[in-house]
Amino acid sequence: MEKAEPSVTRTPNPAELFETQKLSVERLPQLRSMFERISSGCVEDFKDLFTAPISCFLNQVEAGDSWDILDAYEDCIASLFYVSQWDVQILIALERRLVYAAIDAMFGSDGSEPPIEGDDSYTNLELQIAKELCERTASCLQVAMAPLAEISVAFERIETKVEFNILGPQDVPSIFAQLLFQIYDSGGRMIILVPRAPLMPLRKKLERGTLRVSQADDPRWTKQLQNRVATTQVNIRAVVKGPSLTLKQICDLEVGQVLPLDALSGPEVVLESASTPVFKCSLGQLEGSLSVKIDSAMGQPRGLTENVLLEAMNSWPTDQDTASVAPKPTISAN
Repeated sequence: MEKAEPSVTRTPNPAELFETQKLSVERLPQLRSMFERISSGCVEDFKDLFTAPISCFLNQVEAGDSWDILDAYEDCIASLFYVSQWDVQILIALERRLVYAAIDAMFGSDGSEPPIEGDDSYTNLELQIAKELCERTASCLQVAMAPLAEISVAFERIETKVEFNILGPQDVPSIFAQLLFQIYDSGGRMIILVPRAPLMPLRKKLERGTLRVSQADDPRWTKQLQNRVATTQVNIRAVVKGPSLTLKQICDLEVGQVLPLDALSGPEVVLESASTPVFKCSLGQLEGSLSVKIDSAMGQPRGLTENVLLEAMNSWPTDQDTASVAPKPTISAN
């Protein structure tokens, strides 16, 4: 009877304990969905800049090392952003021909001119436009990340050339996304590089089939709308409750006549906007002028349906109406 050979055991390598855990993009469907939201957000956010229609789609999402990825994108303008919650830098880079196509679309080109070729140095205008596009993309990234984690992305600097060690002296395991923009018959690529380490704690969320997507499809438009609504000028008026007068007394009123108010208890003042009571106030003086002091908020106004029903009920005929008995008219001077 032959002896069974002892099983060969693998000697553990201590260095493997310190290796960065890998992320499989294929197993993280929400990672691609996040970059697709960035792509659609860029199209909406760039509309107010260009006179030409613009389209964008996500070309690829891959995991790799930063040195290998950036080595193929030397002829790009790169903007570096700092994420304080993760204590990492992310990179957004634009291809040279995309910058030129964006400038043509911003200044009314019809797309008939051939794309500019060459490796000349960038002008200040081109750098400023590239910076604006990258900052808007970073804002879209921040919104797209909201279902996963709340982050704030702050601009650090812009580089006219992408070098392999632009993120530092060490090779950084990263997630790389490439977006393709089309403006007329031209366009170019945008790349987004996010370090892999801060995404590891979010792995469970990235593996899920669905995520709650933020309702703010266009954050820039939403912010502008909120600001303009908040700064809209609204007319208000203060209404003072006075004594009750008969119709004859009102007809006898003359210009310059003074109507007395109850000074002991203080006249009731209501602050209105668009005929809707908003606040209860008290009457006073400030620097020689009449003034009102807000005391308390009024109750919520009735709803539209309730107002319609109340008005309809008040218009129904009553027994007094059928008997043609009219009460003595009185009018409160407000």
